[in-house]
Amino acid sequence: MDLNRTSPQLALLVATLFGIGCREAIAPLSPPPPSPNVASVTIVPDGITIGVGDTVRFHASGGGSASEVVTFIWTVTAPALAQVDSAGLVQAIGAGILGVRACRKEQPNPCGGATVTIR
Repeated sequence: MDLNRTSPQLALLVATLFGIGCREAIAPLSPPPPSPNVASVTIVPDGITIGVGDTVRFHASGGGSASEVVTFIWTVTAPALAQVDSAGLVQAIGAGILGVRACRKEQPNPCGGATVTIR
């Protein structure tokens, strides 16, 4: 290694370690911008009728940019009538009327809902 010829990166490292010069050349890291404020969550399908033993996949949308992955937490209002998994797949296990709900994990409010009749 030729000590008479140092690289600009090495000079910057030495200057940074000793706190001399180059302070303007090093920009502080900024946090990422916050997610956009989501006004509502929409769930489809809504108002459907299915039979006991049937399954149907629900889809939620609400906010997020094209590159942002949005995760929803799914619940049902009557667990004795239907079960829902983490991907919005509902399985009917009893007759009645219930609600399916999806809330953004990253932003707990708002939530969206859909109604299901099971016969």
